[in-house]
Amino acid sequence: MELTKVEQKLVDMLEIENVRNIKRHSTLPCDIRFDCEMRGMNAGVWLPLAAISDLLVWTSPEIACMTDHPDMAYQGDWSGVRDSSKEAIWKIFYKFIVPMIEQFI
Repeated sequence: MELTKVEQKLVDMLEIENVRNIKRHSTLPCDIRFDCEMRGMNAGVWLPLAAISDLLVWTSPEIACMTDHPDMAYQGDWSGVRDSSKEAIWKIFYKFIVPMIEQFI
């Protein structure tokens, strides 16, 4: 399975290498999981969550309040974001990541 143009741009922005075992979870753009090398280590990645982790200041009040665990996220506990519902993660992704990607495509 190949990445879309948007997905590839996001992978490039995240400096992800050796993408393999791509699994598309829905028809939503970027709703994919894959194995890769990231920061010199092997990793399993869900693309929306990886983008939020690496491209945003997720501890900012504006983003933290969109999670299901705002106090945790605001205090720098990644599980406040990671353990949020998919709905919350998608809202953050579409509000902050998609506009960031669109300027490059």
